[in-house]
Amino acid sequence: MVYQPVISTRDRKVAGLEILMRCGNKKGNEASPAHFIPLAEQSGMIGELTLQLLEKVREDFAMLSAKGLYLAVNITSEIVENPGTFRKLLKFTEHAQL
Repeated sequence: MVYQPVISTRDRKVAGLEILMRCGNKKGNEASPAHFIPLAEQSGMIGELTLQLLEKVREDFAMLSAKGLYLAVNITSEIVENPGTFRKLLKFTEHAQL
């Protein structure tokens, strides 16, 4: 995962961070998201991968929100349409609001 800063147009300061999914190997080579995201969607794994990504940022979330920063993540329609995955996503957001 990679955090990409989101800059406020008002004051040109970092307002939040977008969480980006990345796929690499042990040699440090990184696959383009244009290649692996469609594969994850087609295989039905994008929901689980997104939930794993959110689990990794769970600890960072408290620190970032204490600094007034928000986290953004892209959610696919598959996640919203899958009741089990969507429930897990809602559980994460409930935790995040704490």
